[in-house]
Formats: sequence, C-alpha cells, structure tokens
Amino acid sequence: MKKILLVILTILLLTQNSFSQSYEGIRFRATALNINQTSTDLVTFSVGFPKYIIRRVTFYDTSTTLAASIATLGVFTGAGGTGTTVVTLATVTSLTAATKFVDSALALTADYLTSSTLFVRVGTSHGAAATVSVVIEVQPII
Repeated sequence: MKKILLVILTILLLTQNSFSQSYEGIRFRATALNINQTSTDLVTFSVGFPKYIIRRVTFYDTSTTLAASIATLGVFTGAGGTGTTVVTLATVTSLTAATKFVDSALALTADYLTSSTLFVRVGTSHGAAATVSVVIEVQPII
C-alpha cells in the first residue's frame, strides 16, 4: 500500500511541475491573393479571441517570380492599412518560385492584440498578373 501511495505521489509531483514549450495556435490561411492591384485589402480574417499574440506571418506559393517586383504586402488590424501595424508594407522579392516562402518581420514585438480583425493588404501593385498565399499564426491568450 505504501508503494502505491508513493508512486501516486511521485506522479502527482511530476505532473504539477511539468511544462510544455508548445502553444495552442490558430492559423489563418488565404490562397491565391491577387497582388496586381494597388492599395487594396486582399483578405480579412475574423480573429475570434479577445486577446491574442501574432507569432508569424508567412507569404508563400507565388504564381510567378517576384524577384524584381515592387509589390508591397502588409498586415494591419484596421481596413485600409489603419489600426495597429502587424507587418509593415514591404516587398517580398525572395519569392522567386512557388516553393519559396518568406516569414515577414513583425512590427509588434511585445504587445498582444485585441482587434477582432486582421487585414492583409497590398500597397503597391506587382504590375502584372500575380498571386500569393498567406498564413498568419495566432496564439490566443485565454
């Protein structure tokens, strides 16, 4: 009986002091966004959490090389590039093939967000037919 109690106590102590390095994240994804337009919100995501942290914004799966493109992409909490800037409008010239991706630099480093929406925006047009896809990784704060 003592051995059973000792095993149970050991298990309880181990589980109370354990931790995990992973987080419960949500990914918002939009594909084939037309970047041959100027000053346009390409997609709007409804976040659904009162508080959250943006962990990563990844652009990928371009339909054509953007190596010489002047197209700029960004992420904001308000329509029309307003609200809090999550990713500042910037070129994504490293997207030279469909298999390439770029993790955009976050403009936020220590703030959580409370906005109910996120807007992916093109600032400057590519100038010819082109599409990209985006994934935004969000960690809810519960």
